[in-house]
Amino acid sequence: WETTKATSPEQIVEDYFGQSTHKIVSSKNQSFGKVFLLKKNEAFYYVVYNEYDKKVSLAYPKNKS
Repeated sequence: WETTKATSPEQIVEDYFGQSTHKIVSSKNQSFGKVFLLKKNEAFYYVVYNEYDKKVSLAYPKNKS
């Protein structure tokens, strides 16, 4: 988990990924904060934002095998 002072979805994601080529595909509000689904280089990632603690984390989706 990384600390962030960002408030907008784009800023929150950039705090974790930097200014790379990614696109926020969708976002959803949860009781703890927000979850973003990103697309970067044909791969998808989840970014979890804990609104209360101002923390952001990256979660990789499970690969289908």
